[in-house]
Amino acid sequence: MIHYSVRPNLSFSFRANFEMNRRVFRFALANSTNSKNRKAFSRNASSYDIPYNKGIPVLGTSLAIGAAGGAPKLHEYVDNRHKEFGHVFRENMGSVSAVFVSNPSIIRKIFLVEGKYPRHFVPKAWTLYNELHNCKRGLFFMEGDEWYKWRKLMNKYFLSPSTLDDLKNVHEGIVEGFVKRWKKFDGREVSDMEFEFYRHSISFVLGSLIGDSYLRQADKYDNYVTELATKFQSVFETSSKLNILPSVKIVQFLRLPLWGKFESSVTSSLDASKKVVSMALEDLSKNGLLSKLSVNEGIPADMISALVADLLIAAGDTTAFTSQWAVYRLGRDANIQNSARQDSTLIRGAVRETLRLYPSAPFITRILPNDETIDGYKFNAEELVLLSLYTAGRNDELYPRADLFEPERWVKRNSGGYAGVTDVNGFLPFAMGSRSCIGARLANIQLQTTIRQVG
Repeated sequence: MIHYSVRPNLSFSFRANFEMNRRVFRFALANSTNSKNRKAFSRNASSYDIPYNKGIPVLGTSLAIGAAGGAPKLHEYVDNRHKEFGHVFRENMGSVSAVFVSNPSIIRKIFLVEGKYPRHFVPKAWTLYNELHNCKRGLFFMEGDEWYKWRKLMNKYFLSPSTLDDLKNVHEGIVEGFVKRWKKFDGREVSDMEFEFYRHSISFVLGSLIGDSYLRQADKYDNYVTELATKFQSVFETSSKLNILPSVKIVQFLRLPLWGKFESSVTSSLDASKKVVSMALEDLSKNGLLSKLSVNEGIPADMISALVADLLIAAGDTTAFTSQWAVYRLGRDANIQNSARQDSTLIRGAVRETLRLYPSAPFITRILPNDETIDGYKFNAEELVLLSLYTAGRNDELYPRADLFEPERWVKRNSGGYAGVTDVNGFLPFAMGSRSCIGARLANIQLQTTIRQVG
């Protein structure tokens, strides 16, 4: 057992890097909803005007967002707006206008009308970078038939319980290596927890891609994992700042230092990712996910590189932060730690509580293909909708004492349901539908395995 402490000010804010969306990783193809479903939402519903906060000309509410802490505090800013305007409101943020939704029932219905090819918001900094560098990127940046083709193929393996079960020994070994690395902190403060979990998340995904041979050659990849963690941190730090500015193009045109740092960080990150993928393709084991894509499906190396590079980048940001919060919350409460050691179901509960209170992505975005009326609210076609997971997870109607970290609320009752959750359908940390998180299963495995061994 490792006795660790964390900095009192660890409670970092959510990054808004892949800003309001980071939804490259969404899983499980679902049937698209037909017009019959849409009509059902409108029937017997009164019409409500969506409150609109338009801010000032050109800049919208960008100055207010900046004064509230900028991108890292956007989830708190929006949470306060929900308290002011209600479950649904529209806001002009200067660089983009959107409708924010925090009601879990409406959120689920939005997923049901997202269409066969769900679309989401791609931050302008990333879009501009891809255009300037003519980059081939992964699922997050794909749309339409191209996205559907590759997503459907990857679902066969990333969603398959049996495929991931074959990687159990790899996952256990990676976490054991993580714990061994952490033993140097035994009894001392972990000064750079964020970086440690970046490394761990990247290593976990890389091991899942390669399979058994990764454990035999972990030292070979160790320096590359450290390099990727460093570069990915820089990407997210710069992109989160760029994506709240009124015009990324102006920043790029003027060659301001912020754009230069972002551009060089992304370029070096992609180059490093492609190099690691090239190495991984030479070290494949049959149980590795890369083997399924390369050998079983015959996907060309350049496409594999594009798909996997974005997987590595996103894993370094999303699961790393969730892991950090989980360990932080458990580290603050010895009683919860002791209870989890005696009852393994509480480990799963701790993971769910962390995802509820500190979702990997505080927002999920969708751009609806048609005009929709949902529970009386009118949503316009092609309008950006942001689903406020941070606020939805703190809904006292769904989670009594919602602000408290209580893993036991997820213990199943003999009579059905959960001890402290009134409606489990409101729990959507990885979204739902065909563009739900493609890394959801891997993320849950990583989180539960890590907490079990670290705790």
